Amino acid sequence: MPTQQEQNTITIKGITFIFVILFFLTINININNNKVLCKSLNQFESSSQQILFLPLDERYITFESVLNMGTAIPQQILPPNVEWLPKHKQPANIDEIHNWVDSQLAQSSINACIFSAEMYLYGGLISSRESNDTFLLIEKRLDKLSSLKLKYPQIKFYLSTVVMRIPSYNSDFEEPWYWAYYGVNLYNYSFYTHKYWVLGNPDDYKTAQTWVAPVPSYIVSDWEWRRLRNHNISCNLLNYQQQHYNKYNTKLFEHIFITLDDNAEYGFNIAEANHLKNLTKQYKLDQQVSIYPGADEVSYVMLARLSSDIAKYQPVFYLVFRDPNATERIPNYEGQPVIDTINQQIIAAGGKITSDDTNTDIYFLVNNFSEEKQLEAPNQPTIGRSINEFNCFDKYLTTSKVLAFADVRFSNGADLIFVDYINSLRESNQIDMSYFAYAGWNTDGNTLYLYL
Repeated sequence: MPTQQEQNTITIKGITFIFVILFFLTINININNNKVLCKSLNQFESSSQQILFLPLDERYITFESVLNMGTAIPQQILPPNVEWLPKHKQPANIDEIHNWVDSQLAQSSINACIFSAEMYLYGGLISSRESNDTFLLIEKRLDKLSSLKLKYPQIKFYLSTVVMRIPSYNSDFEEPWYWAYYGVNLYNYSFYTHKYWVLGNPDDYKTAQTWVAPVPSYIVSDWEWRRLRNHNISCNLLNYQQQHYNKYNTKLFEHIFITLDDNAEYGFNIAEANHLKNLTKQYKLDQQVSIYPGADEVSYVMLARLSSDIAKYQPVFYLVFRDPNATERIPNYEGQPVIDTINQQIIAAGGKITSDDTNTDIYFLVNNFSEEKQLEAPNQPTIGRSINEFNCFDKYLTTSKVLAFADVRFSNGADLIFVDYINSLRESNQIDMSYFAYAGWNTDGNTLYLYL
C-alpha cells in the first residue's frame, strides 16, 4: 500500500470487480448456448441471516466501502461500533470488539463471519506494525478466536491476515516512528539480505550491511522482534487450521487469506510468505489457504468467496491481455509477475480460469504494462497514443458475457487513454453497461482484487 500522499492520486471509475462475481451469481447466463440458472443468492432473501464483519481498519476503503458492496447480497452485514475501531495510530478497543463478537455470535441469525486477524488480534493494521503486545498475549487472543468455531460449529468463518509490509521510503505516517529516518535503510537491508539468502552472492550481503550500519541496533532489534512475533502468530494460525481439520474433519476457518502488503522481489516479507507457503503445503492446506499480494482489498475478496460458496458456483474467467508478451512483468509494490497475482486472486475469490473463450462466464480484459518497470500514473505518456492500442479487446465486446476491465497499466491511477477507449465504447453503445466492470487503483493487487 503506497503512502497517503500517493493514495491521493488513486483513480477508481466504473463498477469495482467484486460486483462481477456478486452480480454474476444473481443473473441468468448462457454457456454453450444452454440456458443455465445460477444457484442464486436470492434464495436467502426471505431469511434473516446475517454476516459479522471485522474490518482491517477504519478507513473508508476497508470499512464503509465494504458495507456498500455488501448491499449486493441478501444477507445483512453487521459491523462493529465505529467508536471501537482504530483512529489512525490509536489502536482499536480490542476488549469491546471481543465482547461484541461474543454477544453477536450468540444470536441465531449469524451464519458467517468475515474477520480481519489484524483487527481481532492487534487492534488494526497499523497497530500490528507498531504494538508492543507480547507474543503470548497475541497467542491468547488467537486461541480465543479459534475457540469460536468449537462453540459455534454451524457458523462459517473467513479470516484474513497480512504479512507485515516493508515500505521503501522514509515516512512514519503508517509505520513506527523510526521509519521516518531509517525506512530506506531497513528496506534495503531486508531486500539485499534476502537476496543473499536466495542467490548466495557475497556482494549482496555486503550491500545489506552497508545499508543497516547507520541504523541503531535497538531499532533493528525492535523491528525484527515485531516481524518475528507476527510471523510466528501466522504460523500458529496454520497449525491450528491443520490440527482442527485432522481432529474434527471440518475446517476451523472456511478459508484463510494471507496477503502481502507492499512487497518486492526480495525481502524479509517474501521469505516469511515463502515459509507460510511451505507450511501450507506441508499441512496439506492448499485448498484452504490463499497467499498472494494485497491487503486493503481483502475483505471484498472474502465477501466474494463467501457469496460464491453460498451459491455453490464458481464463475469461469477467460483472460485477455493487451500485451500477452508482458504477463511475466513484476509490477511496482509487488514481488511476483502480474499473471501469477491474477491467477491467485481469481481462485481466492471463488472463481476458476479457462482457456476456452467460448465456455466462459466473464471476459477478464487486462490493460497490462509492457515496460520492464511499471510507470506511475502521474507520469504516464499521452502524446502519440490513441484508443486504437486497445483494439485487441474489440472482439469480446459483442457478447452477453460479463466484461471486466482491469486497468493495471500504471500504478497509483488509471490509464487515461484506456478510459477514453471505454468511454468511446459506452458512447457508441458497443458495450452493455449492465454487464460491465472497471477498476484502476494503486497497486496491481489492490486493483485486481477490488475488481474481483
